This record gives sequence, C-alpha cells and structure tokens, in this order.
Amino acid sequence: RAGITVYLACREKTLLQRLARAPGNRPLLGPDPVKWPAVISRLLEKRRPYYERADIRLDVSLLSPARTAARIEAAVKEHDKNFFN
Repeated sequence: RAGITVYLACREKTLLQRLARAPGNRPLLGPDPVKWPAVISRLLEKRRPYYERADIRLDVSLLSPARTAARIEAAVKEHDKNFFN
C-alpha cells in the first residue's frame, strides 16, 4: 500500500446545513435542494461499506475546517509515525 485513507464521517443533518451555507453546482445531488436529503441518504448508505474500510475514521460533524485538518494530521501521525518525514 502506498498511502493512507481517511474517512471524514459527518451526520447527514450537518452535511445538509453545510451544503446550504455553500450553494453551488452539486452534480451528484441534482439541482433541487429539496431532494438533497434523500439523495445524501441514498449515497451514504451505498458508499458507507467502502468508507468504513478507511485506515482512519474521524467524525467531523462538530469540527471547523481548521480543527478537522488538525485532527487529520494527528490521526495520520498516530497511524504512521514516518508519514510526514
């Protein structure tokens, strides 16, 4: 293996709140934000088994982008002490 995979888990409600604050083109979700909750649920259910295979899993539901980055860095360092060397 050549790398480390990181699954950034986030509650569906939080994902929807974040998407609402950053509107834009969301090809996988479609043009109608009213349908996004169902689409997100379906995508997460389908993809979750693959996401769960990640080397590192972090719940970022309550974290800011800066705190998320710090947690990723710490988790990667813990997982592989030589990754950043």
